[in-house]
Amino acid sequence: MDFGTVVLYYNEKKGFIISAMARVNGPGFSTNLNPVMVADKDISDEKLGELVRENLKRSRNSGLVEREAWKNYSFWHVSGIKSFSAFSKKFSCVDIEEKAEVLEIIGLYRDASGAYLYSSDEIELSLDVSDAELGNILGQQLHTKDCGALSTNEFVSVFSDNKVRYQVPSDKFTDIGDAHTDAYQLYAHENDENTFFGFMIDSGYREISREGIRERWEKVYGALEEYKFKEQEDVPIKIIVSATAKTAYIKSYFWQDGKNLLEFFAQINIKNKTRQKQAEKEIKALIDSVEIIADNKENESPLDLTDRIISTESVGMESI
Repeated sequence: MDFGTVVLYYNEKKGFIISAMARVNGPGFSTNLNPVMVADKDISDEKLGELVRENLKRSRNSGLVEREAWKNYSFWHVSGIKSFSAFSKKFSCVDIEEKAEVLEIIGLYRDASGAYLYSSDEIELSLDVSDAELGNILGQQLHTKDCGALSTNEFVSVFSDNKVRYQVPSDKFTDIGDAHTDAYQLYAHENDENTFFGFMIDSGYREISREGIRERWEKVYGALEEYKFKEQEDVPIKIIVSATAKTAYIKSYFWQDGKNLLEFFAQINIKNKTRQKQAEKEIKALIDSVEIIADNKENESPLDLTDRIISTESVGMESI
């Protein structure tokens, strides 16, 4: 790299992670040099500035990194956190880049997907700024960043073009995308792939009815215990279904989504009571946060839209 680049991460309990950046051979994008450097949360401003300069030099002199080295290095593991999306919920982040005449410092913020995105928050410092001043400014930037500021996610329904907005689960649950299934979005427990939940497109039901759902669940889970099916009127959640199988508790919620029903499905491993409680807490928070926001069709007046925002206010995970 002609100029050095460092990405600095900070968590008030775990301290700093200082990552020198390098170019990947071929694609040309940047990646984190192995290894990253860690520093205590109580490090002095001068020492922080010194370590950042040391890693700017590493970055500047790094040359190209081979693709295999980039693919196999998950720098965030030094924090003890397994997934990047969970890591980015905990660590604030700034980018320090050498330019021809200045050091450019840009704050990053966390997108709902878990990625860091560049903000318009930019500071330029002289290249000969002292280590102490550099460290002080970086510390101020990191301490004022809210790395979890964006905690909601949304998708557009394939059924109706309505937007579905909801609260993203905590770092105990990892975003696994559609997991190669017919789903919009799934979240799995970080230590238990058999505990997961999310919004489904097609669960393979013959029909959404007491018999149709039970038939499908029995094909997947075997004999069911305490199967319950409840229909509701005048509330956002139209159907709630639950059952206990040999190793799992399963539950689905259905919202009216245009002429169709949108399903939120949860599977909880009942062999681990701690994870079961964690999942139940996360599911309740997510369910209570759901909004289905009607597509703003052309030529509709604002008055036409007032009754088309659906929320789950006062509707929680009641037992059925």
